[in-house]
Amino acid sequence: MTKPIRVAIYARFSTDLQNPKSTADQERECRKHAEREGWTVVDVFQDAALSGAGFANSRTRISVIPGHTFR
Repeated sequence: MTKPIRVAIYARFSTDLQNPKSTADQERECRKHAEREGWTVVDVFQDAALSGAGFANSRTRISVIPGHTFR
C-alpha cells in the first residue's frame, strides 16, 4: 500500500488593504484540493500583510517550511 502524501499549506496576504480572511479562504480551498487528491494536511503556515518581496526575510513563515519536520 502506498503511503499517503503529507502536505503543508502556506497562506499569505500581502497588504493591510487586503482582507485578513483571505488566508482562511486560501486554507479552505487548499484543504478541499488536498482532500480531492487524497493528501493529508499536516500543518498550516500563514503570513499576514507581507509583501512577496519579504520572502527573503527570515521572519516569514514560509522560510521555516523546508526544515520543518511534519509529524
